[in-house]
Amino acid sequence: MEEYITTTEAALLAGVGVSSIKRWSDQDLIQVVRTPGGHRRVNRADLLRFLDESSSSPVSTALARESSLPSKPRDLRSALSISRIGLIKKLAGPEIHLAPENPDDPKSAGVFWANAMRDSDVFELQALLLHARSRRGSWHATADEAAHGLSEVGERWMRGEMSVMDEHIASERLARALSAIMETMPGAEEEPVCMLACVTGDMHTLGLSFLQLCVRERGWRPLWVGASTPLEELYAVAAAGEVAMIAISASEASSDTVELAEFAQMLGAACAASGTSLAFGGSGAWPDPPLFGMRFYAFGPFSAYLQSQS
Repeated sequence: MEEYITTTEAALLAGVGVSSIKRWSDQDLIQVVRTPGGHRRVNRADLLRFLDESSSSPVSTALARESSLPSKPRDLRSALSISRIGLIKKLAGPEIHLAPENPDDPKSAGVFWANAMRDSDVFELQALLLHARSRRGSWHATADEAAHGLSEVGERWMRGEMSVMDEHIASERLARALSAIMETMPGAEEEPVCMLACVTGDMHTLGLSFLQLCVRERGWRPLWVGASTPLEELYAVAAAGEVAMIAISASEASSDTVELAEFAQMLGAACAASGTSLAFGGSGAWPDPPLFGMRFYAFGPFSAYLQSQS
């Protein structure tokens, strides 16, 4: 009896995005039927045949071995994400770009990653990030390159080329891709803990999402607090010395220099008293240098600081 699966299940099985499954269906590359409600159902055996014929990489063999399972484990899906790029290039042609033309040029990198956030699904973004990690050699270098895309997205919004909704959708895709990668990097309980939080009133957490990978890569355990953290709660944690480091982010939206200076002074005093390391990041109007702690403008120097504090 033929087995038919949903496009989402097919995407997980193939290690691609749902948009790729639909594109293959439209091109009659895979066998698909329609339900009475108009939804696509993919012939599982035909999909595996197509993947085996379309790719000479080891990923097809792995997929065939997994065909008897209801779904692939999360770590296998992540391991296959970068391998699927070869298949994407074969099917889509030479117009697919896996890296900026000039990765070290902020404008070139910004355009590439902004376009990727706009046009790619979560699976495709995850694959591009893993590919960038492979060619860059570290997550902090990957983060410094990809962060230019966030600036480019903001500039496009200011020029009226992207709506608020477009910006939110693109940011959410990137956040989900980073979160999926983070889940494949487990830590140990005995590792030093770095708390990650945004200054009170600031809701922009993508910088922290990149920071998580840098923290994990350096052998620290990230403790995610996230957006708009009250100063009094951070102060209590710092004063008690409950974590080894606090990394606090403020985006460009946090532009009140007096308010941020007071925030940095109070949190710094608590950290100094307890011996807790403190790092300030983001493009917000932090004092530079702060009375206590370190101010960072890029992920590379922060990663080096993490290593020095281990």
